[in-house]
Amino acid sequence: MRQVSRPWQIISIDYVGPLPRSRKGYQHLLANPVERVNRTINSAIRTYVREDQRLWDTKLPEIEMILNTSKHTSTGFTPYFITHGSELSESGNDHRLSRHDETPSEEEREKERKENFTRIYEIVKNNLIKAHESSTKHYNLRSRRFSKSFSVGQLVYRKNMKPSSAAENYNSKYGPQYLPCKVKAKVGSSSYDLEDLAGKALGIWPAIHLKPG
Repeated sequence: MRQVSRPWQIISIDYVGPLPRSRKGYQHLLANPVERVNRTINSAIRTYVREDQRLWDTKLPEIEMILNTSKHTSTGFTPYFITHGSELSESGNDHRLSRHDETPSEEEREKERKENFTRIYEIVKNNLIKAHESSTKHYNLRSRRFSKSFSVGQLVYRKNMKPSSAAENYNSKYGPQYLPCKVKAKVGSSSYDLEDLAGKALGIWPAIHLKPG
């Protein structure tokens, strides 16, 4: 078993996986917490650069601040709090001023820090167990559902299949994931003939690439 020495390593290994490797030896992307965070970063970049994707690098400081200070449903805390034991101070006014004689010694600060991290780790560990159980229940229920069904004339969203283009300064990762359209007719048991909102034909799409509007 892989040896770990840091809290985040232990949490990631214990509760994100393990997932079985494929026959070719590949590992599912979601078993890697770094890849999962990258998906979140891509979603944030996509939101900021709708007008001009070449500006993605200018938005990274804002995205970093948002990710570090956003409370995670699974852990119950922000990433910054779990890593440092306190919330990020966004302003100098957030710092508590104390007189010199009230400042604790280095030994007292270190003791308090260790006690805080022990409590935080146990809370996060229990929260992740609950989140894992909830996700498992939700996944099992979802996997039993039948194929999605839509009605003629219904507003739906189709998956955006536009490829990246250097000539257009367009990266598909940062474009909208779904685009609005309407159902013209049902084709077979799980496909639909679509048109855009202006009435232009979009062809036949499988239900797996659609979601209700």
